[in-house]
Amino acid sequence: HGFRMNLITLTVLPIIIFLPVIEIIMSRFLTSSILWLKWQSWGRFVHAALPLKILIGQMVWKTIAGSFGKLEGAVREYIVDLECAILEESIPVTLGNEMDDINVA
Repeated sequence: HGFRMNLITLTVLPIIIFLPVIEIIMSRFLTSSILWLKWQSWGRFVHAALPLKILIGQMVWKTIAGSFGKLEGAVREYIVDLECAILEESIPVTLGNEMDDINVA
């Protein structure tokens, strides 16, 4: 669980740091005329029934969780490959010479 918590922290931390910037961008978007001119197309979702909103929220959550799982797998695989490369460089190969001596005898 330690790896997952570190990855969550590294994912959420930039969001928290840039929260004021995100807030400014979102407020500009939410008060823009482009958004409110399209009220007829997205307004029906605002007044949709609660079960539909819960279903949409569940689908969004599953998509985000699946994406995070893929990100975690990719980061874990990269770290394992990096550790293997470091290990291969730092461990001397002495077994090969001993195997040659065994085959000769």
